[in-house]
Amino acid sequence: RTKIIPTTLLNEMKGITAVATLYMDDGSLMLTHRINHQKKVIYVTPHVALFVQNFTKGELTALKSWIDDITNVSLSLTKRPDGHGFYLRTTKVKDTLQFLEAIAPVTRTCPSMYYKTNWAYRCQQERKKWEKKYQGYQVRVSHPERTKRYTAEEIERIQQMKRERITDQQIADALGRTY
Repeated sequence: RTKIIPTTLLNEMKGITAVATLYMDDGSLMLTHRINHQKKVIYVTPHVALFVQNFTKGELTALKSWIDDITNVSLSLTKRPDGHGFYLRTTKVKDTLQFLEAIAPVTRTCPSMYYKTNWAYRCQQERKKWEKKYQGYQVRVSHPERTKRYTAEEIERIQQMKRERITDQQIADALGRTY
């Protein structure tokens, strides 16, 4: 049995309420983390996911386009081992925060869903969890402006160091970057 999304229905639902309702039902605010024990830093990165893997890839493509039209956020089709093999998710922190901001007019009235709809609330909970588990560690939350672009001088220096067969980690250390 295949679930389908009637395109006529998608064409009629233009408001953010429909996207917010779908997300609160089938969505999740996933957090990935990476721990650097040497620097005593925990990096936390948020992603939004819609676990709608029971729809076909074609249906998800239509749903993805519909969500993009309403929120201006482009979700990615991501492989998954169950259902029809795909679900939708954000891949950039900027898109995650933009999606949550887009649905906020609807979701801020539903405190029981803050764990998946309110980034400030969830971030605070996550900080408490990690600071309790790893006392003395700093929790850094990914933010779109946190990643700094390479300057022309850095690019030139990287190329020179690569020609000298210096390892990637040594290059990162020399530039004061994590990788």
